Amino acid sequence: MWRQELFNPHGSSPLGAWDVVGTTKRKSTPRMGFVLEMLQGSPPCRLSLPKKAAPRLNLRHRLLILEVHTDPTKPFSIEIGLCDTGHLSRVLTLAAGCKAPELAKGGGAKAKLPLLSVAPAGVDASVARTAGWRLVVLDLDYLTRRAFDGAYYAKLESVALVGS
Repeated sequence: MWRQELFNPHGSSPLGAWDVVGTTKRKSTPRMGFVLEMLQGSPPCRLSLPKKAAPRLNLRHRLLILEVHTDPTKPFSIEIGLCDTGHLSRVLTLAAGCKAPELAKGGGAKAKLPLLSVAPAGVDASVARTAGWRLVVLDLDYLTRRAFDGAYYAKLESVALVGS
């Protein structure tokens, strides 16, 4: 199966394709690559792909998979720029601090859903409420239909990770 790695931390400029706003700290890992810590500050740290002047991603992958270290006490969100089958560009925000969904009705271009951590079956539920690494698997077609009044997902245009 073919896959596209958007964030590959190798080479002399691993963040070259990303637009980085705010303060980040690069930490080496014992395995391969590195971890990028989003430090608190003003403005909030934001990693965006692609850069503003670059063309859109235009990826037709239905699943977006991210590995992030989250802490329930700190704000964190994932912003997904996508295009639906009606060729409308939309922005879906999954935010840890969002308490109730803010759905787009009647063709709205922005929606916000809670970013919740759920423990797998057979694992203590308290794991989901602690700080730690999470594998985030997002079904973009399902999320698009849920957030945008039944619109169907066509392609991924951008991704942004926003910390505090």
